[in-house]
Amino acid sequence: MALPLIIPSAGGIEVKGRRRLEHPAKFEELIADLTSQLEAQTEGSDEFVITDLDVSQNKLTLEQFQTLFSALGFPNIRVARFRMFGCPALNDDVVQVLCDYIRNLSPECAPSEMHLSDCAITTDGFNALCSALEETELYPKATSSTATMGSPLYLRLENNYIDEGVIQQKVDAGVLRPFTKTSSKLAPVSGPKANLVVKALNGSYAQNKGEAPAPEDAPPPKQVHDTRRTASQDWSPVHPVQFMQMFMGKAAAKGALPWTGIAKGAALAKGAMSPALLAQMTKGLPGKGKGKAALQQHAPHAQWQAWSQSGKEESSSWNQAASKDWQQNDWGQDWQKDKWRDWKADSSWQGSSGTSTDRSRTPVGRNHNQAPAWQQQQLQHNQQPALQQQQQRQQTSAWQQQQQQASAWQQQPKQQQPQRQQTSAWQQQQQQASAWQQPQQQQQQPQRQQTSAWQQQQQQQPLHGSNHSSSSRSRSGSSSSRRSSSSSRSSSSSRRRRRRSRHPHGKSTSLRSIG
Repeated sequence: MALPLIIPSAGGIEVKGRRRLEHPAKFEELIADLTSQLEAQTEGSDEFVITDLDVSQNKLTLEQFQTLFSALGFPNIRVARFRMFGCPALNDDVVQVLCDYIRNLSPECAPSEMHLSDCAITTDGFNALCSALEETELYPKATSSTATMGSPLYLRLENNYIDEGVIQQKVDAGVLRPFTKTSSKLAPVSGPKANLVVKALNGSYAQNKGEAPAPEDAPPPKQVHDTRRTASQDWSPVHPVQFMQMFMGKAAAKGALPWTGIAKGAALAKGAMSPALLAQMTKGLPGKGKGKAALQQHAPHAQWQAWSQSGKEESSSWNQAASKDWQQNDWGQDWQKDKWRDWKADSSWQGSSGTSTDRSRTPVGRNHNQAPAWQQQQLQHNQQPALQQQQQRQQTSAWQQQQQQASAWQQQPKQQQPQRQQTSAWQQQQQQASAWQQPQQQQQQPQRQQTSAWQQQQQQQPLHGSNHSSSSRSRSGSSSSRRSSSSSRSSSSSRRRRRRSRHPHGKSTSLRSIG
């Protein structure tokens, strides 16, 4: 079943026309469908977005490109991404049509990306495109009126036929800026108009030499592995009735849905789940007598098989180059690469499905409640990091408790600081007193020694002291007797003198009396 050329998307619609517009009838079908949808959408909304317009790797003529850009000329129609790479007829004339389209756009409807690689653009077309970007005020696209940074146009022009010297002149003039995956997408509002994608910032712009070949002489388109494409251009989806049988049972396939209100609103207007629609859906369903027709209906188209066979060699060469890019150390620089490591490391998707009961055996095995040995080993291996983390957390918590206790102990001295100051002052006084007492004690020690020696001598000679006192007493008595005798003599002599004074002629008598 072929994928529709126009499919709905989250922000609007997407045009899926890569390698599918070689026949003129297909292109006319695309233009008719696109015009009808744009007319219907512009009546009910202020802005309609084509998130991805992919017409790449088609040999569209100049008239077809003019018709396409005329269909996009409705007001308030914004194409977020143009994919027109690998078109051998996209030459300077088509670029001129593109420049006229850019000049008529408003800043709100300016595209964000433009993929024009592997085409037939020369230096003249390149100069015309740069002039259109310089003449308009579309880029860099500012997020608000007061923003100082904006987003330049994401532009790809590699593998064209442009003079690289002219490209370098535009880079030096500030119109373009070489851009890699590691570069910043934003630029000042007065900065470059476009980010020109290059493989490396080495001054090379990957342009072809010589003249562009005619469209009929162009090589086959390259095999492009686009991660943004959610589905292939030709696909074989599961039948809707089979899908409902798998997830909602046979009752849902018969129209008895387990919920109400399924046919309200737009679904009711379209006749969703009506008996006629169910009868039409069940035609050719495998298992209903028409399995071969259904299998033929869902078989891949021959054109897709031819594309797959023609792209084997290119795919193998691409895989070799991609494997080198995959091994480079650029993890985290964009969301598309190296994400398989995060998915592989995350074992939460395993759950407990490996431990479910095995009911395929009759009777049930003895060890039906146990998981296989390899699953147990894997679970133990997955649990080891968790146990290690738990031990580290416990150690960390114990260390934090010690740190809290230490901080609490350090806060106590701040509260006891006045007491410590008083204690230190008292200790200084005690030290001074002890320093003053030491020399006094040293001076008193000899005196104490002399006193103790004198006391010992007094205790050893008590008798000598008593004899000395008695002798002193006897001596004092003799001296007193001598004194009394001398006093008596003096008194007698005084008497004799008085007598002589009374009797002046009595000398003889006095002498006699004395004799």
